[in-house]
Amino acid sequence: MGMPISVDVPACATDTIFDECFSRLHEIDSIFSTYHPNTEVSRYRSGSLKLQNTSKDFMKVMGACKEIESNTRGYFSAWYGGTYDPSGYVKGWSIEQVATLLRQHKLQTFYINAGGDVLVSSNSSKTWNIGIADPQNRMQTIGVISLRNGAIATSGTYEKGAHIINPKTASKATEVLSVTVCGPDIIRADILATTVCAMGVAKGKEYIENQPDYEAMIISAAAELSFTSNFQRS
Repeated sequence: MGMPISVDVPACATDTIFDECFSRLHEIDSIFSTYHPNTEVSRYRSGSLKLQNTSKDFMKVMGACKEIESNTRGYFSAWYGGTYDPSGYVKGWSIEQVATLLRQHKLQTFYINAGGDVLVSSNSSKTWNIGIADPQNRMQTIGVISLRNGAIATSGTYEKGAHIINPKTASKATEVLSVTVCGPDIIRADILATTVCAMGVAKGKEYIENQPDYEAMIISAAAELSFTSNFQRS
């Protein structure tokens, strides 16, 4: 889906598991990528594929997108432009799919990074140190988050420009330069990061404060930093 993905499994002694992980990711790409005309999403959008003929994964993701749109008061929508595009959900979901596969192989310590969104797991003393890139200088970090188990998702305008649309106004969201959300679930963290970008700094911060177990660091377009109550970085 147009992004780099890396998987690190320290206790893994064979390449076979990585073949399985990336095979699953290619399968997801063949369903949901908007970059290729023959994927299920592309064919559904063009009208050449009827909803009843789509895969179980397609139906599951569409159902989740509908629920999320309701839960975020419409700020996260896969239909914001009148065309179905679940990319904002599938990114986190694809990471979780790989994590599920690793756990099925009894592998509990791993790191998965998809386009800057990270899920880590550890059943030992292993702690993952994840740097948060400075959106104004990608060669530097603005902080480091240490995690044994959890997720970090970052969204914003600093890399791809103003590509996030505020569904409420149908205009590009430009108030947030970058937002990093930490919490237990990668899908939810990714959704919340995108939602904050659409909401803006004040509404976004208030929204995250009301999400149990999730914290955020928000950098405004004016490069001003704000944090939710319990956000921790070093």
